[in-house]
Amino acid sequence: MRLASQIRDSFDFSSIGWSGSAGSEAAFGKRLSRGMLLAVSIFVLVTTALIGLISPSLSFKIPMELLLAIALFILVARRPDWGMVFFLILTSTLFVPEYFGKWSSDNTVYLAYEMVLILLVGRALLSRREPTVTQTITASPVAIALIAFASIVVAKSLVFPIQERFTSHSIFTAFFFDRSLSLYLLFIPALIFFNSVKRQRWMVRAFLALGAIVSTAVIFTALFPQNSIFGPLVAPQSLQSDSPTVALLVQRVRPPGGALDLACFWVGLMNLLLRPWNRKRLAFYAPLTLVTLAGVLLEFNRSYFVPIVVLAFLVMLLNRKNVRLKLISLFVVVTVAVLLFATATGTLQKYVGAIITRYGSTFSSQTESSQSLSERDIEDNFAWAAIRSSPAFGISLDELYRPPVVGMPNDLRWYDHDAYTWIWIYFGLIGLAAFVAALAAVLLRGSFNWSKIRDPFLQAALMGMMLALVTLAVADYVNPKFYEYQTVPVIALMLGMIEAIIIRNKQLLTGGQGDERRDD
Repeated sequence: MRLASQIRDSFDFSSIGWSGSAGSEAAFGKRLSRGMLLAVSIFVLVTTALIGLISPSLSFKIPMELLLAIALFILVARRPDWGMVFFLILTSTLFVPEYFGKWSSDNTVYLAYEMVLILLVGRALLSRREPTVTQTITASPVAIALIAFASIVVAKSLVFPIQERFTSHSIFTAFFFDRSLSLYLLFIPALIFFNSVKRQRWMVRAFLALGAIVSTAVIFTALFPQNSIFGPLVAPQSLQSDSPTVALLVQRVRPPGGALDLACFWVGLMNLLLRPWNRKRLAFYAPLTLVTLAGVLLEFNRSYFVPIVVLAFLVMLLNRKNVRLKLISLFVVVTVAVLLFATATGTLQKYVGAIITRYGSTFSSQTESSQSLSERDIEDNFAWAAIRSSPAFGISLDELYRPPVVGMPNDLRWYDHDAYTWIWIYFGLIGLAAFVAALAAVLLRGSFNWSKIRDPFLQAALMGMMLALVTLAVADYVNPKFYEYQTVPVIALMLGMIEAIIIRNKQLLTGGQGDERRDD
């Protein structure tokens, strides 16, 4: 009885102040009925039992999984802000399945973040605030387009198992797609929870902290590939497989989260360019920008190179005092710092040379005839053949759009390096149109509203997240971050935060109370 009482008391939201006034939160806490707690508990019990049936070796681990599920439920219900941060940590593989091997399995880890997502979305939809959740969502064209895209994904994920009479193959095929694309629903709690300047600033700072951690892990692994404790985390591989002329020990590090370091680089850079410099700001954002830029460069992803360079030149066109001078100064400082560091650590010939070689070959004839681009051409030919076979609604989820090809991995016959054609292949033109509409809407809204944001920190953050999305939008023609499950939560969070910042700023401009402009 005491335990039951403590669980009920844990849902007292009156002291949290997360949605509207304290009174409305207390009312919401009372409305979070025992029935909902019972329903969630049953859901968790059934889910873990099914996992145990599928993998008999997990039978002794179910009690621990149940305890974890209850803890996650309480965390998300009481503190959705920390629930969002935990979700990013989990899905960006800052924890990796190998670390759970003693008490869980890969399937359990993948299902865990789906469960956390359901709890976050449910918590957001049940929150009571002014304006209401429905009004907030319907006022956002980005939300409408993303919900349309999610509906198409859910529809195909339901139709296929029904047609197959819910065989294990059909269920796991649907889950395979849903484990990445369903994560776009993180947009909803990001939009709903962070509905004040204070909360938005908190989330951006947490976002920057995660990006710094990821980039630090990348740098440590690159410098100490043989002794790095982060090896399983960032999945290093020799760059020689793609660029034979570089040194043997140069590691191409694929950072967890995929876009965390990229997004944090842009947010840090825009805070340096758009805001006045002082000791505190330089001491924080200059190292952050340098570290996250190093994380981006050490991925050796050439698809980022062109959009980053072009966008940097476009940023110089901003009608802001000293933006050009600041950017040039930062470029000089970064160049000198990299050369000094490389010389001191003996990595000048290794990593600096590899970076120059790798990114300098972006437009070379050797790159145009490389195996990676040849494989992309093969993928494109089969992709368009699959699209022509079912242009409107896409092919079946269990179809492999290309046959086996000599020299290309057979286990990736569902995979296309062009994210846009991949979405078209499996979810048709209607799915692609909904997704592109969401992306275009957030970029257009951000472009028209960023200069009106009253809070300087959030203004710089919004611009940085927009530039990160543009970089990804260009890169995704050859590097499919838009459907990789480690990256989708980062993208969904950026989409939600941009919309939340714009909506809250409009409320303030029309007489809203409770937030003050600060420039600390």
